[in-house]
Amino acid sequence: MRRSIKWSKNLAEQDRFSGTVLIAKGNNIIYQKAEGHADKEKNIKNDINTKFNLASMNKMFTAVAIAQLVEQKKVDFTEKLIKYVPNLPEKIFGQITIEQLLTHTSGTGDFFLECLILWK
Repeated sequence: MRRSIKWSKNLAEQDRFSGTVLIAKGNNIIYQKAEGHADKEKNIKNDINTKFNLASMNKMFTAVAIAQLVEQKKVDFTEKLIKYVPNLPEKIFGQITIEQLLTHTSGTGDFFLECLILWK
């Protein structure tokens, strides 16, 4: 663990890492530390509550979480998305499976504006 602490601190000092480190065993947090800047221009440092814009990385975390639910038999890749998120508009999402959602093969195209209209 000491190596991890030195590693993140050294990288932050070299301006090569900016983020948070969390080391846990089960539900016990062993080490937690924020390094680097949330905003370099304003000299605002990261803290353990800093919110990070993960952009498309969220897709990976979502896929892993869903795969874990599938493994626990709580979700099925072949089921329709609206089974698990029933407030979605049936017209757009009614035939999309969890697998299609994760593999970006639902065929919905650009539906954002239509969703806004339907949700009003």
